[in-house]
Amino acid sequence: MAFIDPLSGDVIVRIVYDGPSTAEVAVAVHRLEETISERRRSRPRELADGAAYLLQVRGGRIGERRFGCQVISTSRRPELARQRSYLLGLADSIVYTTAARGSEEDGDRDAIAALLGTRGDDPAVYLTVQVDRDEQPSSPSPESLRTQLGLSDNVSMFVVDGDRGQGIVGVFTHAVRLAVDSAKGPLDEGALDAGGPSPSIEGLDADLRALPEQPAAVEPAPVPTPDRSAPAVEVIDHVVDRAGEGDDELSVNLSPPQRASTTMTWSSGDGQAVLAALADGSVAQRPEPSPWAPIGAIEGWTPGWIVHTREDWFAQDSSGGRQVLTTLTGLHQRLGPLVPRDRTIVMGADDGGWRVWLVTPDVPTLRSQLIDAGLSDDERELAAALVRAVTAVRNVRTHGLAFDLARVTVEGDTVAYLGVDLEWKPPTAGESPVALLQRELTRLNEHQGGVLGHHDTLLRSLERAVGEADRHILHLLVGGTSV
Repeated sequence: MAFIDPLSGDVIVRIVYDGPSTAEVAVAVHRLEETISERRRSRPRELADGAAYLLQVRGGRIGERRFGCQVISTSRRPELARQRSYLLGLADSIVYTTAARGSEEDGDRDAIAALLGTRGDDPAVYLTVQVDRDEQPSSPSPESLRTQLGLSDNVSMFVVDGDRGQGIVGVFTHAVRLAVDSAKGPLDEGALDAGGPSPSIEGLDADLRALPEQPAAVEPAPVPTPDRSAPAVEVIDHVVDRAGEGDDELSVNLSPPQRASTTMTWSSGDGQAVLAALADGSVAQRPEPSPWAPIGAIEGWTPGWIVHTREDWFAQDSSGGRQVLTTLTGLHQRLGPLVPRDRTIVMGADDGGWRVWLVTPDVPTLRSQLIDAGLSDDERELAAALVRAVTAVRNVRTHGLAFDLARVTVEGDTVAYLGVDLEWKPPTAGESPVALLQRELTRLNEHQGGVLGHHDTLLRSLERAVGEADRHILHLLVGGTSV
């Protein structure tokens, strides 16, 4: 049930992920979490001893108000059946997520039928089915899956490839739009409660704990009277910890030993301030490096920073370590104005030898910025992101670099190339920068389930963005200010 946050005035909608098993639901929400930029979502929070997990996501606007989403995963543990039913009853939109299993979909068919039986309204208004299917010749077709799952034409079904992260955002975007559409009527009529049922995470946790732990009937549990004294839910608006509790600690020594030469550190900004920010060496190792990470790199993360090293960035003596540092510094000098701000290279003592580390601010890639803009459902935000993309592709190609949405970031008018394994191309080689960007955006949109809008609409938006970028450059050339 959507509600208005009494502190911020934001409209909050609830999207509940359900499925045949607790593990499948948890994996689906975790993959969604990895896809959404940290600046738009919180760290998942466990509710009522595993009855649910909740993720908060910032959205765009509903009329004059901003909106946010509470993404909630259910548990299939039998003793938590009442809690699951209660959460399904609160949902503005439900995503049923499962894997394609050939003839084993009977359980899914019954579960979906039970979900449809809990709601009297049109399932097209609230239910989305997400099927994770590998692209193998033996995989069932979407038409076969619809038949096996017993889905009528008015139930939306999306086939995704979870391992590759393809289609996950598209499902979420569809579910968000269903939830937002359902909230528009009550909002216009002034019928949305200021606080609504369980207006805080703490309140929702308390409501779930208050329900008896025993199997329940399929109908949703009654919604209790909200605790108005509980603090309102906050829609997260800052960078949060992406390193999970199960991540390994990465031992990082970014301090050169005493009497070390100052040539052991290179930075595009204030290198000493960067090293001071990482002085405690508390860095969590990520299982998979970022797309722009150096080939073969080990990646670590700490709030605000990403660090990389490689096996061949270790040397037994200082001369070998300094040679690695010199090579990396030379690559960055070739980047010129495209070097990321505060990018720092440092050689520190490590296990009897010397290791070189690459330190980079934790900033969203252009790919993440575009996905965020598409998820915001705000035309102005998407238009601004496309203008940044036009500026980025032109800058990158002008400097003779291969363009990749996942290797570039844009902050204001500043374009930075995050990658280190540089692929140099003549600026005039191949297709034009705008044609290249069009191809990259089309590919991204297809992989993310149309998050940037309909293909023709996206092309028209890109055309307007090119014009806006040209006007901005003209203003800069004549000494004016951007409009």
